[in-house]
Amino acid sequence: GQARLQRGSERASVDITGTGNRDGMDVQALRATMPQGRLDATGNVAWTPTLKWNADATLAGFDPGYFLPDWPGAINGKLTSTGELRAGSKGLLAHVDAGKLGGQLRKRALSGRATVDIDGDAWRGDVAIGLGNSRIDAKGSIASTMQVEANLAPLHLDDLLPDGKGVLRGTLKLRGARDAPDSAIDLDGRGIAFGEYSEEYLSVKGCRA
Repeated sequence: GQARLQRGSERASVDITGTGNRDGMDVQALRATMPQGRLDATGNVAWTPTLKWNADATLAGFDPGYFLPDWPGAINGKLTSTGELRAGSKGLLAHVDAGKLGGQLRKRALSGRATVDIDGDAWRGDVAIGLGNSRIDAKGSIASTMQVEANLAPLHLDDLLPDGKGVLRGTLKLRGARDAPDSAIDLDGRGIAFGEYSEEYLSVKGCRA
């Protein structure tokens, strides 16, 4: 299969080669190329009796802006993902690992790594990302109980959100029952705005046990 995408005077192409049948497909090669770089991936996908996938990808200057217009860039890194969309209440089971991230996103320098595991409504993750002037370190799990730690050192909202403004810095810790966790918060913000929310000054400090 082939697809051709155009953004202004620039063009990108997506080419896929694989074999399969009504039960699934082995992808020998999936390549997305654009003037800034490319993405190369292999894997397999099954769609009966449930949707399952296994994929590995290498990014070398890949520009996601052809697919997500608010997120242009040139990203380097390695991606792996496995998953299954299970029937009934079990929901999604998935693992995503993004390593050796580099390049730039939305004209901001990008670096770091991220690992996320999803099992229905239970989540586990470990993220260390630098984007522009922002640094986000967060890890933890959320299930019937939660244990989450995050450090913003700092977070410039316009680095993360196309319509965001302002700066947040500080730490957040949550432990205990999902619906009423113990918390330790030390956050300060200035000029915060996103969507319909805005706050010139923000200070949240305290513990709840």
